[in-house]
Amino acid sequence: MSIKVQIKNELHKNSWDIILKDSLNEWWEDEHWLIQWKHSQGLKIYIQFLIDSQTNDVWLVKAVNGLEANVPEIASFSIGRKFQTKLKEFVIEIEKYRKVSNKQFR
Repeated sequence: MSIKVQIKNELHKNSWDIILKDSLNEWWEDEHWLIQWKHSQGLKIYIQFLIDSQTNDVWLVKAVNGLEANVPEIASFSIGRKFQTKLKEFVIEIEKYRKVSNKQFR
C-alpha cells in the first residue's frame, strides 16, 4: 500500500476528508491535499508531500494551515524507518490542532 493511501486511511479513521488534491507546480512539492474535518465545515488543513531533490521521491509530509511561505507547521514527518509510528504521531498532532482550533469554527 502506498504512503499516500496509508495517510489517507489514517486521516479517514479520524474523521478527515480530502476535499482537494492539487499541486503548486514547484519542483519541491509532489502534491498537496486540502483536508476538512467531517464535523466542522470551517476547519481545513493542507497536507503537503515534499520531494527530495536528489531522488525525486517524497521524503517529507507536512501539515500546515496555508500554502503561503513561512506558514507555521502543524505537524510533519519524514518518510522512512518507523513510518507507521510517525504517521500515528502526525495524526495525533493534527488532532491536537483540531481540538484547539475547532472552538473557532463552531
